[in-house]
Amino acid sequence: MKKNISINISGIIFHIEEDGYESLRKYLDSINRYFGSFEDSSEILSDIESRIAEIFLSRLNEGKQVITLEDVNSLIATMGNVNDFKAAEEQEIGDEAPKAEHSRQESKARQSAADNAHKKLFRDEKRKILGGVCAGLGHYFSIDPVWPRVLFALLVLGSYGGLFLAYIILWIVIPNSNDLPDDANIKKMYRDPEKKVLGGVASGVAAFFGVDVTVIRVLFIVFAFVGGLGLLLYIILWIALPEANSITEKMEMQGEPVTLSNIESTVKKSLNEKEEEESTLAKIVLFPFRLIATFITALGKILGPLVKVLVEFIRVVFGLAIFFIGLALLISIVITGGILLGFFTTAILPDYWGGGEIQGLSLPTEAIRNTFPVWSMVAAFTVVLIPSLAILLSGSSILAKRSLVNQPVSWVMLGLFVTSILVLSFTVPKMVYSFKEEGEYKTEKTFALNGKTPILKLNEVGMDNYNVTELNLKGYEGSELKLVQRFKSQGFSRKNGAVRRMHKWSPTLC
Repeated sequence: MKKNISINISGIIFHIEEDGYESLRKYLDSINRYFGSFEDSSEILSDIESRIAEIFLSRLNEGKQVITLEDVNSLIATMGNVNDFKAAEEQEIGDEAPKAEHSRQESKARQSAADNAHKKLFRDEKRKILGGVCAGLGHYFSIDPVWPRVLFALLVLGSYGGLFLAYIILWIVIPNSNDLPDDANIKKMYRDPEKKVLGGVASGVAAFFGVDVTVIRVLFIVFAFVGGLGLLLYIILWIALPEANSITEKMEMQGEPVTLSNIESTVKKSLNEKEEEESTLAKIVLFPFRLIATFITALGKILGPLVKVLVEFIRVVFGLAIFFIGLALLISIVITGGILLGFFTTAILPDYWGGGEIQGLSLPTEAIRNTFPVWSMVAAFTVVLIPSLAILLSGSSILAKRSLVNQPVSWVMLGLFVTSILVLSFTVPKMVYSFKEEGEYKTEKTFALNGKTPILKLNEVGMDNYNVTELNLKGYEGSELKLVQRFKSQGFSRKNGAVRRMHKWSPTLC
């Protein structure tokens, strides 16, 4: 039995064993002493604590809730020790550095492969912009979330918003997580606020690919005149890319691992680095872009609150629309399915829907019950019920701003839907084959008028006792009224079809 201590690192409570706490305390004290004399030391120490918290979170799971001494030693090995990089400054590394770096990269690659084998797909609530779907996909495939975001944005725009439904479905089906760890092996793309002209996108892309920022800016300008592609891509990246504000984010933008040694070198570089004087030509070329950036920044501050309210209003309206569409479909399907399966009668329908038929669908319920097996009707009912329920839950999730369905329920719904489709794929062809033969019976009757005017009694109610009967009035040469009746039926054979005749009509003349 070991004594545990609760500590707060970067706003997160951790439970740590006593021996691990002593080792961590000494380690943090050495970091505070070394970086305490630096300018903006509080920001540096805050970034270091955030990185330590991320590493500790990655070591915890449902079966392990306490930080041990081994976890602290692993942290120190990952972050580096103050004494280690002090000594490294005093000697020439030579050819050993590439070998050590190569060994480190191989070790990370092996660790990443092992982690990927046990990964599960979650929505990333911590790094989300909308629902966390793209951030979760980025974590699952070990790529920067910006790539799924840009891909989704382009696909949604290309389909005129049609693929947004796919995003909503993924939002519902994929469970969420608030503690997905950062993958240190992923090179991340940020917007660079220090070298920005407009939004910092071009300088961030240049840092990610390791090219001159001027090349990226020229490409954006050139493609802006090619159907506006450059401008569209710039706006998408401006929305999708976070801004590199902290030291940790600036190091990740440059593709450097977050270690104490790299933090020190980054801080010293930023302190000693002098900005190069821009040429007059550069100032003239960049002036309109900087003017636009100033205008957009001011406009954003003014319209920011209004845009947030507008976005929230659109979310609520869209969620309510989806919810009521799903609710209407669900009620209609439940009533229709209940009548077809015999759970309800047409008495629950309005009076003008009487006669034993669902008139809006023109389906005779008795004939359907006597023809189709119950299990095939249940399968058909499930095929249309599941999507309606999914639409209803989508609207509810949009209104609640979180998924209301957990993963097991989602998989059960998907399993029922697929099973029902398979059942229908076997039964529907057989049912269609049962009605392959079609027969028609014709009778003619004549009525003497005797100088009287014929009067046809019409059904003033409308659809009352409506039996899918057609009445055609045609003129002909003759002094008598002629009634021609045609009866049609379908079945497996002509004999069988005669039994299945559904429609009868008796005329009344006055």
